[in-house]
Amino acid sequence: MSPIARNSALFSIVLFVILAAVAPAGATTRVGNTTVIVRTVTGTLEQKVRTLVVRDDVLQNERIETSLDGASQIVFDDGTRLTLGPHARITLDKFVYDPDPSRGAFFLTLTEGVLRFITGSLAHKAYSITTPNGTIGVRGTDIYIAVRCDNGLCSTSLGSFSGGATITGADGTRTVEAGDFVTVGAGSAGGTVPGSDLRASVLTQVTDMLALVGFAGGITNPATSIGAATPVGSITPVFIFRDPQSVSPTTP
Repeated sequence: MSPIARNSALFSIVLFVILAAVAPAGATTRVGNTTVIVRTVTGTLEQKVRTLVVRDDVLQNERIETSLDGASQIVFDDGTRLTLGPHARITLDKFVYDPDPSRGAFFLTLTEGVLRFITGSLAHKAYSITTPNGTIGVRGTDIYIAVRCDNGLCSTSLGSFSGGATITGADGTRTVEAGDFVTVGAGSAGGTVPGSDLRASVLTQVTDMLALVGFAGGITNPATSIGAATPVGSITPVFIFRDPQSVSPTTP
């Protein structure tokens, strides 16, 4: 090998090592961005933790967490809008956006907390939300989910503002349509219990979440029309950072 060829090969190896160190493969795949941040919201990827601000990109495989008084809204590249309440934790397992909706995929894990999920342009079968008590499938939907855990025992509540959804767990598949509500897991004897008191409690959490992210004040909150126990604004919105160009999640 000539000196020139040897030096060229050595340079290529050094460049490869540098690029590999600063840009791990698959570690920074962008899937959407934040449009609302209330108080503290963090993202964790490969054991690296960052504090998120408005218009930050969110990444595939990233774990997003809100503080006890925090909340956030994330808009994904297909138009899906996700609102997270206080003390919530999700993982963005997989997101594939394709101009052909039938080829996309959206896999999300909700470990704890409350979220509102409005589907985007992907095919309905592309969406899958994993919870401690089962997997949720959605169909052109505006749904809300609450996961509660106590001493290692969890329950998952699922309700729909519009459209339909299913939850499949150890006891089979349950279906909710607009206005329906079910709970699976701890406290429900392994089955599904409508539970008007629990429903009111969850709707109150959804109402407070929407108040936190600033969608109160003249904008219809779907939770109030189906049994929320307290009015919008029972939690005072503080330290809200909002993207003025974001689209309100009250519009499907």
